[in-house]
Amino acid sequence: MFESVLRYGKIIVGSETCVFISHNSRDKPMARAIAATLTEAGINIYYDEHDKLLQTAAGSNDNKSIVKCIEDGLDCSSHLLGLITKATYGSWWVPYEIGGASGRSKKCAHIIAADVYRLPAYINIATVLLDIDDLFKWASSTILYSSKTLKELSLPTSHLPRNKDTFSYQSFLYPPYFRPRKK
Repeated sequence: MFESVLRYGKIIVGSETCVFISHNSRDKPMARAIAATLTEAGINIYYDEHDKLLQTAAGSNDNKSIVKCIEDGLDCSSHLLGLITKATYGSWWVPYEIGGASGRSKKCAHIIAADVYRLPAYINIATVLLDIDDLFKWASSTILYSSKTLKELSLPTSHLPRNKDTFSYQSFLYPPYFRPRKK
């Protein structure tokens, strides 16, 4: 089983797979749920709330250290998972992180919220995930073992909403749970 990439504020190196979770701070409920789900599935992640050095830098408004922490997180990651919502339109960090990952030739995928209709080219050329089924398929085929099926992987769902066919900010704030996409 994988260890978390960040333990006690220190980046653990040597892992082949690590997913950098890029999100706007207004999308914390969604980011937390996805981070918890990927972690429970045994996937290493870089998530800002787990980086104690980043939290310290942000708390003291140390811009140089904030940027260094983000850059270190991108360096140790093999993949970037962007959460693209309406809040992303006003974000400085999400495009920075996506550009940083792309410039490092990291594999990028983006969860697109149900209320987002226009996407820039740099998001359209990456893998686009529209619902929880897409997230699981991406995680199993790209991150985990492509020879296993979703049923064999038993990806945890306790952190994810089940009341919407697509991702939406509201579905992460107000469970009951997700209903799978109609075939």
